[in-house]
Amino acid sequence: MLPQKINSCSLRGGNIRKRWYFIILFALTLVSVSYATKTKKIEEWAKKYENGVYLKYKPIEGSELWYKTTLSINSTVDMKGMGQSSITSMGIRIKKGVERIAGDTLVLKITYDKAEGTIKTGAQLMAIPKLDKLKGQEISLTIVHGKVVNKKIIANIDDEMKQYVEGIVQEVEQELKIFSGEKMLKIGDKWDVEYEEIEGKKVKTQYRLEDFREKEGFECAKIMYDSQIELNENQTQQGMQVKFIGKGKEKGEIYFAINEGYKIYEKSTASVEGKSEVVTIGSVDVYTDVNSETKLVTKEK
Repeated sequence: MLPQKINSCSLRGGNIRKRWYFIILFALTLVSVSYATKTKKIEEWAKKYENGVYLKYKPIEGSELWYKTTLSINSTVDMKGMGQSSITSMGIRIKKGVERIAGDTLVLKITYDKAEGTIKTGAQLMAIPKLDKLKGQEISLTIVHGKVVNKKIIANIDDEMKQYVEGIVQEVEQELKIFSGEKMLKIGDKWDVEYEEIEGKKVKTQYRLEDFREKEGFECAKIMYDSQIELNENQTQQGMQVKFIGKGKEKGEIYFAINEGYKIYEKSTASVEGKSEVVTIGSVDVYTDVNSETKLVTKEK
């Protein structure tokens, strides 16, 4: 009887292997079909936009867009051969609402819905001081012919936190330049955008229309970019006046919904190095790497 048991087990093992074979084959078929479908869509879009496409921000009065940004900042400070590293993690969610459109005038209202983060230095982990105070803060921007002509920061926060609010304003101004729709673009086309802040940050970026892709169900233009960054800033950090002079580079990608006229996704990496001067400490060398990701989300996420 023993040989029969062995044969029975062998048959069962063979059946199991056959089932796994069919499951793997089925999975591979699904992947192949999905890939073929995506490839077909890309080919269709390439043909559809072979004469070019205008990438332009298209606001609709009363509309709201929610974005979630996550940041990871790795910094090393070196003072006379003594180094210290820290990791800063941040999560911010904002709402961009179109309050009013009148002719060439656009009024945007941006609200901080959530802001939280931590700083880890060695074994010590602490919350970023005052960052949670950003929740509920509002910014009103008046835009005429694609340029911000008036900004009103409705925020009851100190100067240290206002740098985060200003960062959102600068982001809007940059996007208005990037997606101005001034000229028709084809795959491979490049265009330059320069941006200079009063506070001492100068960014020169070259954008390139890479391809057309589907992202989160949207028909998108995939845009790659490379930036050169120059910094000469004065900031208040934890109650101390800090002056920073440095240079850096940034690489990233943006998915822009062609028909809807707004950004769906952005991801970038940047590295900056320079010198930081603190009145009570002196001059230190600073090396920073930043990873950033922004996604279009629903209100609940």
